[in-house]
Amino acid sequence: MVKIVSLTGTVTKVDWTNPHIVIYLDAKDSTSDIQHWTLELSAPLLMTRLGWTKSSVKAGDQLVAETHPAKNGAPVGASGSASFLLKFVVNGTPLPHL
Repeated sequence: MVKIVSLTGTVTKVDWTNPHIVIYLDAKDSTSDIQHWTLELSAPLLMTRLGWTKSSVKAGDQLVAETHPAKNGAPVGASGSASFLLKFVVNGTPLPHL
């Protein structure tokens, strides 16, 4: 079974570049300490086909995101590929996903 975690925090940066979009997120952990997460999504072309744009997620946005966390416990996650895209809610608005 693949683990999925839900993160809530503030977007600090978005890299909308090939080969994958990367979102940087400051989210609180279970002890209320800030963790600096790096979320990797699909390629910009696929995300555009799903209805995302460069302005769908921006620095300063409040984000709730699901991700498959790194097995070693690092604050890094895979949130999208050619075959899946997990849930993203930006400032209360859900974004399109598979």
